[in-house]
Order: sequence, then C-alpha cells, then structure tokens
Amino acid sequence: MLFLLLGTIFATKTYDGVRKERLSMEKRNETDRDYLQYDRIWQRVSPDLNPYPEAREALAVQKKQPAPSRKASGTQETMPLTRLESLIGEVLTARCTYLRYARCAPHTQGRCALQQMAGTSGEDARRLMSYYYVTTGKCYPSPCQRRDNTPMLPWCQILRKLYQQECQRAEACKKMKEETKDRCLQEILADMAETCHTRAAALLRLLGCNMLA
Repeated sequence: MLFLLLGTIFATKTYDGVRKERLSMEKRNETDRDYLQYDRIWQRVSPDLNPYPEAREALAVQKKQPAPSRKASGTQETMPLTRLESLIGEVLTARCTYLRYARCAPHTQGRCALQQMAGTSGEDARRLMSYYYVTTGKCYPSPCQRRDNTPMLPWCQILRKLYQQECQRAEACKKMKEETKDRCLQEILADMAETCHTRAAALLRLLGCNMLA
C-alpha cells in the first residue's frame, strides 16, 4: 500500500513537472513571437535602433534556413508546354505534307511509302497529344485546315526535303529527351527519334531507286 501511494505521488509530481515545462515552453515561444513582432515594428520606425538583438539574430538565422521544397515527392519535371505544342504542330504538319506529296507521287511505290509515313507521323502526333492531355487536362487545339499553296517540287527534291526534315526532327527529339526528366515523355521522344530515322532511311531508299530509274 505504501509503495502504491509513493508511486501515485511520484507520478503526480512528474506529470506536474512535464505540464509546467510545456507551459513554460509555450510561453517562451509566445514571448519570442512578440519580440519578433516588436522588432519588425522598430525596423520600420527606426531601422538604426536594435532594442531586441536576440529577436533580430533569431530572425536572421531563420532566413538563412533553406525553404522547404514545394515539389511533391514522386513528381517529375516536364518541359515547357510551348515546346511540346510546337513539336505536336510540327508532327501534324509533317503528316499533312506526306499525304499531299503522296497524291503527286510518280509511281505506286512512292505513293504507298509516303502514305505509310503519314500514318506513322499520325501515331507520333496521337501519343504526344495524349501526353499533352494527361499533363494539362486539356485537349490539344485542333489544327486549322489550311490549303497548302506552295509550288510542287520535283520528286527527287521532295524526297530530299523530307529526308532532311526527318533527320532534324530526330535530333530535336533526342535533345528534348535529354532535357526532360519525365520518364513517360522520354519514352515517347525516344520512340519518335527512332521512327524519324526509320522514315529517313526509307526516303533515302526511295531516292536511290529514283536515281537508278
């Protein structure tokens, strides 16, 4: 019984001590906040005076501490939407260009090849537009259907122009892939660079066939 009574007294005193210490800490924090508020007022009224050096020193230390990162864990950096929109527009334009030149191809082989390239370009555009929707929550604006009035080039010059465009687009995709940290977009750009090289190789073969004709 005596041990039980002593244990109760000890527990009560321990609880009271912890409670007093917590109240003292809360009061100290409130006092520090008051000093910080008073010091800010003094800085506005008379910056030369420093009646609360401890508060000003604590504020300086607080400012030196790095701010917590706003970036949520697991999120990944994406490239600016303007660049993504520009790439989508470029791929859609390439698809339309392939279809236009396919109608003017001098032989069936060239027409079928360019139609197939228009199809793969459309697949690239669809993947990019899907990623655009996932990122922004908005559909990519429908491109304006404008009539292409540029003069038609000779067949060899068409193939040369398309070949150069595909090589440039492949390099652009590789560069954009290195700049982004989004794994999904990296995969899309890597596949696009590969398909650009595939189309460029096919165009080179078409050009070679025409040279021997």
